Amino acid sequence: MNKSKNERRSKKYNLIIYNLAGKNILETVIELFNQKLVVSCVENDIRDAYRLNSGDTPDKPKPIIIEFTNSRIKSKILSHAKNLKGTGIYISLDYTSEDYQKKKLLFHHQKLARQQGRTASIRGNSLIIDGTPYDVEELQDDLTRLPRSDSTSSNSSTSKTKTHDLDIEKTQKKTQIVYRGLRSQK
Repeated sequence: MNKSKNERRSKKYNLIIYNLAGKNILETVIELFNQKLVVSCVENDIRDAYRLNSGDTPDKPKPIIIEFTNSRIKSKILSHAKNLKGTGIYISLDYTSEDYQKKKLLFHHQKLARQQGRTASIRGNSLIIDGTPYDVEELQDDLTRLPRSDSTSSNSSTSKTKTHDLDIEKTQKKTQIVYRGLRSQK
């Protein structure tokens, strides 16, 4: 819990920029903010800017972590990120690993709901499906009630306390029935 709090605090002023090429990171980022996002940004607004060590492929540059000196400039940039639509560059919050897993679960369920022709949107840590909010815990608990595939062992000793350890990608094929079950419970 304390580790999560510290990690969250350390990422409070951070954003991640994906698919932004350029040798000089700071100059490239400031140019992006000032020209494409139309947000006034100077070097003093940025505490640190560096590329992550993962995600580099020949056709995509590594993501860039930007640490701002205050949350005001971070919020402005996020609110203007829509100006990047169609450029292939996108900006996201720098989530903790725990928050990232929650968001991944929400986006997965949102995609499934939309594939079923339902209205789905994410607000904070909740998924709104056809006007009904579901929090992460409800969606997580629902994964434990999914039928097992033939490749998964039928070990019945799996408890709900291990639910958070489920690999979401392995359950993607099984979760088509999740929303019918949720709707019948409400």
